[in-house]
Amino acid sequence: MSPTNSDLEHFFQTSLARLDETVRELSAELEALRESQVAPGDSFTNRLETARHTAGEVRNKVSELARELGREVPTWSNRTSLEAAVRALLEARVDHARLRERLERVADQLEAGQFVHKIRRTAETLNTARLIAAAELRQGAKSPHPAPLPTGSPGRGPWTLRP
Repeated sequence: MSPTNSDLEHFFQTSLARLDETVRELSAELEALRESQVAPGDSFTNRLETARHTAGEVRNKVSELARELGREVPTWSNRTSLEAAVRALLEARVDHARLRERLERVADQLEAGQFVHKIRRTAETLNTARLIAAAELRQGAKSPHPAPLPTGSPGRGPWTLRP
């Protein structure tokens, strides 16, 4: 089961907070070193490795999200643009979920309906097309990159019978 957006937000918040704290600690040790007050020991190396590991986890999660959405992995140049990229990916994920729900809802409505026509053959043809459209919608909802519903032209639905 894929993580919820709230799980992902929590991951990014805690990872970035951990990264901030580790970098603050590293900065304090570097300042002390610059002032020749203390030589960095194992704690400095451990903190540096923790920072590298956490940054790698964040980069990997951003890449996973982008791939999940069928997007290019975003680039960022600073913390603000990283946070903006994460927000944009999470918003796109919500949009994909809404689209999937809409496709399922329309498929449910198509499956629940039925054409009635005085000519039995016409009713059968219309109902077959209706069920095909519902199946296409369900397939689209399961797709990793669902396409939006076509809008069609005014007064004419997107799934009209093809001759």
